[in-house]
Amino acid sequence: MDELKEEHNWRTGEMRKLGWKERQREQSLIDFFGSAFGPSEASHLIRNDSAPIQGSLNNIVNKFEKKLNNPARILQEEWDQYVSGPLVEHSRPKFLRPDGAMIIEGDNSTYTYSLRSYYSRELLMRLQQRFPGQVKSIIFVTAKT
Repeated sequence: MDELKEEHNWRTGEMRKLGWKERQREQSLIDFFGSAFGPSEASHLIRNDSAPIQGSLNNIVNKFEKKLNNPARILQEEWDQYVSGPLVEHSRPKFLRPDGAMIIEGDNSTYTYSLRSYYSRELLMRLQQRFPGQVKSIIFVTAKT
């Protein structure tokens, strides 16, 4: 790490190691999510060009749905993972238990992120809008469980 080249900031006159912004962003993600959210997940979010944590909830959820590479992402072209047939008004989602619980599988970074209650609520709200009266709760599982 110490062999990193340095860059000169002409405004402040200080020398900084290259890549310090990325490490700073990585650290802020770790601070935000807690220590369970390790550096590999943080850099995974950065590599996938995720939105910064600051910003509207909708923006965070949109970026999360579009960019994270995991089996649980809800993209239009991959919607058949959740729905049999095209996405229409009264189509029924797959992985839905009779009691209305939808099961979503995710990798570790997804799992950690989705356990944030605001994201779960937001996703549940969206699924309830798309499938009125069918989805009542969400269960997140990882491949390791």
